[in-house]
Amino acid sequence: MTGNFRDYFNLESLASDYMKAYFNQKNLYCGGSIPTGIFHDRTFISYIFNTTIEESTKLAYAHMDQPTEEEERDAKKRGGICRDVKLLVSILNTCGEMRIPKCFHGGIILAHLELCEGVRVFERQ
Repeated sequence: MTGNFRDYFNLESLASDYMKAYFNQKNLYCGGSIPTGIFHDRTFISYIFNTTIEESTKLAYAHMDQPTEEEERDAKKRGGICRDVKLLVSILNTCGEMRIPKCFHGGIILAHLELCEGVRVFERQ
């Protein structure tokens, strides 16, 4: 993370730093790097520190394509976990491995879905 000690008392700055770290090696769902300006977008930043894991999971499942019956059957054959569940667990695991505070996990789930998966989960202000 960058900035001085005083910046870390600013939630927007802190959330922006964690977003930069999380999305550093990720690409947009349509290809290419994630524009650095997104790390200062007030809507994304607000979601990063104002969304719980429970809220983000509900929003994710409301907006993601639901698994087809065939995908569910295949998942049961392979251990019972569908791709949508694997994706959310993977995002949470990455956040944990990067030691991103849990209070930011919910927002990062939404930002990941929006940026990396192309799932519209919220509107920009």
